[in-house]
Amino acid sequence: MLGSVVGLSQSGAPVYLRDIFEVRRTYESPIPYKVDVLRRNQTQGPVRDFRAVMVAVEMKDGKIIGRFNEDVNQLVANMKLRLPEGLEIQKLSDQPTAVAHRIHHFIRSFVEAVVIVIIIALLLMDWRSAAVLATAFPLTVGLTLITMQLLHIPLHQISIAALIIALGMLVDVPVVASDGINRALHQGEPRLRAAWLGPARLRHPMVFGTIINIVAFLPLLLLPGDKGVFISGLPIVVTISLGAALLVVDDFYPAHQFLFVGAGKRASRKVPKCVLFFCSVRWTCFWVRSCRATARHSKQH
Repeated sequence: MLGSVVGLSQSGAPVYLRDIFEVRRTYESPIPYKVDVLRRNQTQGPVRDFRAVMVAVEMKDGKIIGRFNEDVNQLVANMKLRLPEGLEIQKLSDQPTAVAHRIHHFIRSFVEAVVIVIIIALLLMDWRSAAVLATAFPLTVGLTLITMQLLHIPLHQISIAALIIALGMLVDVPVVASDGINRALHQGEPRLRAAWLGPARLRHPMVFGTIINIVAFLPLLLLPGDKGVFISGLPIVVTISLGAALLVVDDFYPAHQFLFVGAGKRASRKVPKCVLFFCSVRWTCFWVRSCRATARHSKQH
């Protein structure tokens, strides 16, 4: 094409296309879109920008992010062997590491929440009620993870953040129910009647308080576009967690109070305190291990 004749000069010599234009290979100017990576060549060296090509790798639904990370790292290691001199692969965003960090942070927050609740409860009530109160956390988290699995809600950064946020609100309903049961016991009610009557008297405040907390997060579902899809897991998981807490208080918590909390000295002699405390600790540890196993099995994205 550059050798095509486009005209004649005054002397009659042919004029070629290459005589009119200069053609060379280079970057498009102006560049409509480019990516520069800031990095240091040395540890204490200056920060410089380097021209880069960004490649995004997305995991398919239903895959486990730990195995996905291993496959990607293996592929990158094989590609580095075939790269020409001057080119290198640098990881900018590591989603598997971020998810593992979030899960570790959630487990640590969960253990801290249980310990703090036990310590505060020991200052306000007897140790048996505090131990029973602590079991509400693993039961609620376990039911939440099971419900998330049934609804096909994966454990990603938003759902884990929602679980961490919900940990601060899960204690409200069990504390109210425990106070109602202890008040009924002090009024002379039998253990079985007190375990049922305490939460029943305070059911309306617990339900309305849970609804208020849920409604506070529901406007996030109204966000449009990709932002709404990205953040939608937060109000859903918070709703599941608060609903699970209410279910635990209505069904499981009265049974635990009846079994472990006695009505005075006579009831406390039937079962040694060390046995009750050991059973409570073992029950809590069982649910912690169950939550960890579910998290390792279900973590995705």
